[in-house]
Amino acid sequence: MSTVFISYRREIAAGEARALSNDLAKRLGENSVFMDVDSIALGRDFRSVLQEVLASCDLMLVLIGRNWVDVKDKEGRTRLEDPGDFVRLEIEAALKRDIVVTPVFVQGAQMPDPEKLPLEIKDLAYRNGFELSHSRWESDVGEMIRRLGLDVPVAGRQIGSIMRAGNRPLPTGATVPPNRCCPADSAGYLITRDQMYFTLRINEMHLAENRQWWTDYDPLVVVVTEFNHAQERVVVPTIIGPNLIGKQAPTDQPRYGLVLLDARVTGPHPYRGGDVDISVGFYRVQRADHARALLNIVDSLSAALGAPGELRTIVKTGGALLQGVEGLLGLRETTYLAGHRVSMATSPFDPFTAGYSAIITPPAPADLVALRVEDRRLHIDARGGSRPYRDSDFLLLSFTGSEARGDENLLPFYP
Repeated sequence: MSTVFISYRREIAAGEARALSNDLAKRLGENSVFMDVDSIALGRDFRSVLQEVLASCDLMLVLIGRNWVDVKDKEGRTRLEDPGDFVRLEIEAALKRDIVVTPVFVQGAQMPDPEKLPLEIKDLAYRNGFELSHSRWESDVGEMIRRLGLDVPVAGRQIGSIMRAGNRPLPTGATVPPNRCCPADSAGYLITRDQMYFTLRINEMHLAENRQWWTDYDPLVVVVTEFNHAQERVVVPTIIGPNLIGKQAPTDQPRYGLVLLDARVTGPHPYRGGDVDISVGFYRVQRADHARALLNIVDSLSAALGAPGELRTIVKTGGALLQGVEGLLGLRETTYLAGHRVSMATSPFDPFTAGYSAIITPPAPADLVALRVEDRRLHIDARGGSRPYRDSDFLLLSFTGSEARGDENLLPFYP
């Protein structure tokens, strides 16, 4: 679970900070929220505690009330102009780490003018903020939690916590820019709300030449897609395991190399607006009897969830699948290899667009900018052009949009 740091001025927004801290603690857990008054034990040096938390927190909420930028000290000096001001130091440390720093406006306040902020925290003025109103406090807090990706359903939180556990090798995920995708019209175009359908595919699953695959270990890919549908937030889980991979393999025991091509993960689903979040985990499961049996059950259940047109059935039965996934990921025989979370259409300035993302296990390329996509396949720059990327295990995912479903004959009401 993410650790949320609440930065505020007591003389400006102490009440709002207290209310927000309580609400976040109820939803996320007390250990997931840091607020200086409650979070620092008596007798501890608050300066060292702040440094420790700022070095490890996942995101910061900066509460900005009326006159926040103009607050003065006893000598009449603007507090933010003091290099030793704790609010300034908190924001500066978070911006340097480039974590999520979200201005939260209370009391009707607005974003300060960049020219009124010290150079060290000027970038705060360009961070996308959120307003909490007194009359809509509860619903506003819930919406903010959702948009920050903190209100992930239980199974999603379980997958997320496992993906963060241990010594996570970085980098593991890379979005390929549209100008490095060929053909040119395969990425970068808008997926329009209420007019288009979106589909997520695994275009390539490559297993490097490791003889342990299929003898000691089975590959497992867990994909959780969250989006808006029929005025509610739905979660669609998908499992890519040996059963699906075997259907594309020329033999019953695929070894290594390209073992999966252009497999649909979810969709086509109508895009109803709002953000679309995709969490992907890439694992290996040791071929112990109990682990393999559970993997086969989860794999088979995923394949039987239903056609894309039966979304409500998928959502209802997906809960059982996610419980199985939770058990499987909790086994010591399951090893996390790589993961990636993609959040799209998080604001009107960041619309939902088609594109590609790659998830790569170590050793990853030293320069991820060298990656490109050619005809739905992952390539890397090489002398005189490019070559197919084959240096490690990887997944290549695509997000595409279309004005027609293309699968009408699979729908239960198709004539």
